[in-house]
Amino acid sequence: MTELHQVNFHTFHDRPIFLDDGYARDREQIFTAIVARHRIIQLARAIMPTHVHAVVAAFRDQPRARIVQLLKGGSAHAFFERYPLLGEELGELDREDS
Repeated sequence: MTELHQVNFHTFHDRPIFLDDGYARDREQIFTAIVARHRIIQLARAIMPTHVHAVVAAFRDQPRARIVQLLKGGSAHAFFERYPLLGEELGELDREDS
């Protein structure tokens, strides 16, 4: 059975990291790569200055928790590989709301 979920990730302490166009563009590219690599069905995504919204389809073999792990953890890891000094400053990128 397919389930649709809206997931939200807020930046740590709601810092407006993605007001920076370069950071926002890179996060978008990272999300696109993760979605393609892991064959995640994503119906919508919006990267806001302090958070990300996504609507995803979850399946028995790819449950919501795994999708969140891939998107949130995978994108934060890849983002901090590109911007290690920012990672040292922030400590972590996201916290999950849903």
